[in-house]
Amino acid sequence: MNDLTLEEEAERKIGWLLKLFFAGTATYVGYQFFPYMGDTLIQQSVSLLHVKDPLFKRIGASRLSRFAIDDERRMKVVELGGAQELLHMLGAAKDDKTRKEALKALAALSKSGKSCF
Repeated sequence: MNDLTLEEEAERKIGWLLKLFFAGTATYVGYQFFPYMGDTLIQQSVSLLHVKDPLFKRIGASRLSRFAIDDERRMKVVELGGAQELLHMLGAAKDDKTRKEALKALAALSKSGKSCF
């Protein structure tokens, strides 16, 4: 009987340890992930347009076109220099895929009722 209660107590402690480990892991992942949402993610996407590799430029342009869902976000992209970088990207692009992503992002930004440029 005494061995059974020790075993149950050990299982209970291990269960709590696993729950704490899971909660700690979830907290850490959330802390690492959520700062990249919102303005920080838009800023990182604009930064991708500065990279020389066309793939990263396309990724940045694609992200910006997805972020441009309302006037506030469109204006934030413009304030961070995203529209200007997209124009530079369009002019300097050596392949059609990169030009196409730049045009998509510029089209998404131009849907605003406010003057962006």
